[in-house]
Amino acid sequence: MKTQNPKFLFLLICFLAFSFNAVANDTIRFNITFANDDVLEITIKASNEKQFTVDWGDGSEIETETGTGQYQEIRHYYINKNDYIVNIIGTTSDCFFTSFSIRGSPYYWLTHLDVNKSPSLNYLACDKNKLSTLDLSHNTALAFLYIAEDKNLGSLNLTYNTALTGLQCFDNPLHTLDLGNSLIEVECNNNLLSSLNMSNNTALELLKCQNNKLTNLSVNNNIQLKNFKCQNNKLPLSNLYEISKTIKPIFESEIEFGEQRLNSQTIEVGEEIDFSAEKEFGGFATVFTVEKNGLPAPENDYTISGGFITFHTEGKYQVSMANSAITGGGWNFVPANVIAEINVGNVGIGTITKDELRIKVYPNPTTGELRIANYELRIDNIEIFDIYGRKVGAKFPSNVLEGWQPQADGVVLNISHLNSGIYFMKITTEQGVITKKIIKN
Repeated sequence: MKTQNPKFLFLLICFLAFSFNAVANDTIRFNITFANDDVLEITIKASNEKQFTVDWGDGSEIETETGTGQYQEIRHYYINKNDYIVNIIGTTSDCFFTSFSIRGSPYYWLTHLDVNKSPSLNYLACDKNKLSTLDLSHNTALAFLYIAEDKNLGSLNLTYNTALTGLQCFDNPLHTLDLGNSLIEVECNNNLLSSLNMSNNTALELLKCQNNKLTNLSVNNNIQLKNFKCQNNKLPLSNLYEISKTIKPIFESEIEFGEQRLNSQTIEVGEEIDFSAEKEFGGFATVFTVEKNGLPAPENDYTISGGFITFHTEGKYQVSMANSAITGGGWNFVPANVIAEINVGNVGIGTITKDELRIKVYPNPTTGELRIANYELRIDNIEIFDIYGRKVGAKFPSNVLEGWQPQADGVVLNISHLNSGIYFMKITTEQGVITKKIIKN
């Protein structure tokens, strides 16, 4: 029997040991783009008296640093504008990175950040960057995350971060935020969120979500919540009332509902808007105020009955809704004022004239299938909204540049999956936008 070469076995063992060590040691890797020469500064917290190396990715000598167990700043000057890959690696398996922060500037920004091999990380902060994704699924020890002014980050999944108690994410194009159940403080202002569910975070004490596009916000089980702000979203009164019932006012509470603006709607003269779900809460009737062109609307322009508003005259209307049952407490309380902008008739639908409004939607009411006949106008897209302005369906042509050419047979749209009720169809044509009310039986 032929024996293995001892030298070969020794080299193989060394290779495997080196490979294992390279994988096991804490590592932070990121891609950074420089548009001009500048100094890159990072802040890191590494195990006390443990060494780690920094490869700046520009061909300069690899630096060796010693951790202090405290925050320490590391700087490097880049002399050329270029794309660089930076690697920070613990030299031994007992060198742990527990904190890392990096800020972009007008001259450089992150395009990729990999902290998957730093499971000990409990603090991460980065802003003024261009990250399109951020994978934190391996960072189960992460307790605080700060991310702001990222130009490309559209979604963030934090369901794996079961130790996360603090989250701050500002000024991002974030439209999807998936969270775990351990959060105590959340600030997610100035994003593009349309829905946010915090119900599983029963220890939540602070929630600030101003300046998003929220049409639904759930805090059903957040009985510890005492600091809450949600101004400048699209939340209906009914949602705000449910929130107000959850929050337990105490002297230290700071509660601000503020102004909410629902998605604007365009309807025809004689059509009604259904706000019946907003007409009364806790025995208190909602106060509806109707304005036209910034002034109180003439009484003969509209009729209100049971929360249904019917408009009899063309114009641009603003309907404001407030209800005294939506209360707060503590030292700062800003009541809710929900505003709906309604364009009646041809107001606000582009350059479409009455002669061109030959788009027919049938059958209406429908049990599922709708046909949109566009005799003279090319349709570029069709969207369906509920009475609160939330998009619940859409249909786009396979070739967006061409759209659907005029045809008497029409475009078919199936809404059988929607609940029975009133919806609004927004039809974007080559000339402008048309809105049709549809009824689903």
